[in-house]
Amino acid sequence: MPKRINRLKLPPLKPVEKNVLLEITGEQPLKSLGEPKDYVRLTPEVDYIIEQNKTQWIKKQWRKKRQQTESCVKELVHQWRILEQKELLFQRTIVAHNRFVRRNLEKRERALLKIQNDTELIKKRTRDIKTLSLKYAVLKDALTKMRDEIVKHSIYEKFLDLVMREIDCPFKMLFEFLTKFEVLLEVKEFCMQRQNHQMSVTIQMQDSSMQHFRHQQIVFIGIRNEVNKLSERYDETVRRNIASEALLCRVITKTNDLNNEVKSCQHTIDTIYRYICHRRGIPPGSLTLSQIEPKVDVIKHTLEGYAKLMPAMRRKSKTKRDRKSQTSNRLSTSKSERASYEREADKRHSSLVNPYFENDAFSQFTYPENW
Repeated sequence: MPKRINRLKLPPLKPVEKNVLLEITGEQPLKSLGEPKDYVRLTPEVDYIIEQNKTQWIKKQWRKKRQQTESCVKELVHQWRILEQKELLFQRTIVAHNRFVRRNLEKRERALLKIQNDTELIKKRTRDIKTLSLKYAVLKDALTKMRDEIVKHSIYEKFLDLVMREIDCPFKMLFEFLTKFEVLLEVKEFCMQRQNHQMSVTIQMQDSSMQHFRHQQIVFIGIRNEVNKLSERYDETVRRNIASEALLCRVITKTNDLNNEVKSCQHTIDTIYRYICHRRGIPPGSLTLSQIEPKVDVIKHTLEGYAKLMPAMRRKSKTKRDRKSQTSNRLSTSKSERASYEREADKRHSSLVNPYFENDAFSQFTYPENW
């Protein structure tokens, strides 16, 4: 529904685009102004009528929409029911189709299995027919051969009849003759079996004796091999003992050498210890030659004391040298003796400080006469 104001507006005048004068002069046309807007006079009655008309129009539209909605709802319900029916039909169709397919597959499997069984049965019966035909041919050949043999052996029957007809024959009937012949065959078979048994026993005894002989021979060979192995082990043990004795001799020799070195080191330490005790005025005590640790402790303590005294002694010797240089003119005669004395003192102190790293450290030692 358009607005009331827009509906009651008057359209403005359109500007004239074409004009003869303007076409002659060639000037641009001016846009004409529209007339002033004129609105309908509005009153409450008119507003009421307009609103009432609008309400009626809206109700009509609402009724139309209602009817359309109801018809659409009915159509949708109808279509929904049709859809449900079709869905049920489709489900039943699918179930029936699946059942039909499953039954067809089962029938097909049964048919294939039956065809396979029939094929195997046909093959089996064909093989049986072939084997029976072969057996029939073999039996037929045997029958023909038997008939030929019967024809051939018919002369023996005639011969036996002639024998029985003779006067001096011990047998009166053919049955007695055949019985006697069968008894002789049984005796012959019994004798053959006994002889075969005796031969088998003899062969078994021979085999057992040969086996026993081979076993004894194998035992002898094993004993001989064991003796050879023991001899080899004895030789190997002897060689190892010789090597062990040689190694033991070398160890003993090395031990003796090390013992001699240890003894010489002990004598050296004892000599240094007694020299230090003599110089310091300390009693050496009743220490044996093997008691090294107390002696080494005394030597270390003495060396540490000398190391602490060395700077003071050097300063003292330096002051002495300075004094000597000042009084060199006065004491020129005794200068050489004092210098030699100082050198001997320095050598003696250096040998006492580090006697292990100086080659001529022990050459300066002098032993007292009462040692």
